Amino acid sequence: MDVKKDIMWRVYLIYVGMVIFGLLIVYKMFQIQVVEGDRWRSRAATLTTTYRNIEAIRGNIRTENERSD
Repeated sequence: MDVKKDIMWRVYLIYVGMVIFGLLIVYKMFQIQVVEGDRWRSRAATLTTTYRNIEAIRGNIRTENERSD
C-alpha cells in the first residue's frame, strides 16, 4: 500500500502543477487581450505590411527568326 500512496502523491503533484501552468497561460492571454490590448492593436496597425500593385514595364518580345536591324 505504501508504494501506491507514493505513486498517487506524485500523480497528484504533477496534476496540480499542470493545472497551475494552464491557469497561468489563461491569465497571460487575458492580460494581453484585455489589459494590454489597445497598445498591441495600435502597434500592429503601424507595423502591418501594405500591399500595392506595381505595373510591370513591358519590353519588346522578339523571336529567334526576327532580325533587329
